[in-house]
Amino acid sequence: MARTLLIDINGREALPVRAIPFVTGWIVTPDRLVEALSESEQMCPRLAHGLRAHKFDQDCTLTLVLPKEWDGFSAALTQLEDELKAAYADDESGYAVWRSRAAFVLPAGVFVWRDEFEAAFHKAQKKIIYLDEREGLSELVYAPVLPSGFHDRIFEELSSRSGNADELVPAPVSRRQSHEQKILHAIRARGEDPLALPKPPPGKSGVKAAVRESLGKTITASAFRKTWDEMRQLGVIQDSKDT
Repeated sequence: MARTLLIDINGREALPVRAIPFVTGWIVTPDRLVEALSESEQMCPRLAHGLRAHKFDQDCTLTLVLPKEWDGFSAALTQLEDELKAAYADDESGYAVWRSRAAFVLPAGVFVWRDEFEAAFHKAQKKIIYLDEREGLSELVYAPVLPSGFHDRIFEELSSRSGNADELVPAPVSRRQSHEQKILHAIRARGEDPLALPKPPPGKSGVKAAVRESLGKTITASAFRKTWDEMRQLGVIQDSKDT
């Protein structure tokens, strides 16, 4: 059974940086993540500028990870890539090994806030055009299927009590996330793209009303309205630019 990669820190949902490649389906690779967090120039950003990571100091004080602190991890990822290129003549074999190791070059015990991460991710996705987009390509999956042992490695240094923080344990899938997943599924079931919703014809109801009706009693009207509005604000759902 797949387990969530979200954690609860003092009542706020957070995501270990090691989890980000898996949650994004490797749209945000470890090297691209380090580029964003170090404020390096990005040729094709996968995360919008301004995302910050956090850590606990030795006295259990929550502090920001400065952009310059990521420089060493950038060098380590480059070294790993060079080593694998030298070791594997077959690019596919080398890539498979890289995917099994690169995320764990990232520091243990460092995390981003979920809401800030989602905003940075969806903002960047608006500017990317995928030529062959598979279903759910840009959808965030917080409980992905992982190879054996990966879950524990992702949560290294975040699985024990840390001073002023509550017990840092994986958080259950939130009600908000459950509502969001239901809405996205209902949109796609209608054959629509969440990032390019058609505007309704004058005087007629549109996708929003149809999705609400299809969900029936699985979500209350107020919860649907709130979740829909939040998804729009975060850029998870958008109107088509062609309409």
